Amino acid sequence: MGDLILNRQDAKVAKFRERCRQGESLQQITKKPNVWFTTLELPYDFTSPFNGEEYVLLVINCDSQLSNEQENGLAGQFVATGCRNAFCAGYGCSRFHDAIDWAYMNTDTTGNFDPPDDTHIMTSWYEDEEVEEVLETMF
Repeated sequence: MGDLILNRQDAKVAKFRERCRQGESLQQITKKPNVWFTTLELPYDFTSPFNGEEYVLLVINCDSQLSNEQENGLAGQFVATGCRNAFCAGYGCSRFHDAIDWAYMNTDTTGNFDPPDDTHIMTSWYEDEEVEEVLETMF
């Protein structure tokens, strides 16, 4: 994967990628609100720092080669660990949004795609917004 910048979207992803490179592990950024930052490397695996508590997630996908299988695996991990609101940006952000929605729908054990309302997840994607704009929406 090269760092060639081809268009406006790729320029944004290059900024996201640079921010990702600067953080090597899970780090708490602020306590009020409780904000953490982490980067994920291959093989992608997510562990929530919130010990089963519900949380809001900002996903910035910096990997243009992320497979559907990897995306779906991460989406399932987000849902299983208590994500209740996911903001998606970066490469394929609308696909990530959909993967999280489907992971949530698949939590219905009856097979009717009707999970309980108390576990509802709100998802959104931001294809053309800067990180700062997405953060303003979050907070």
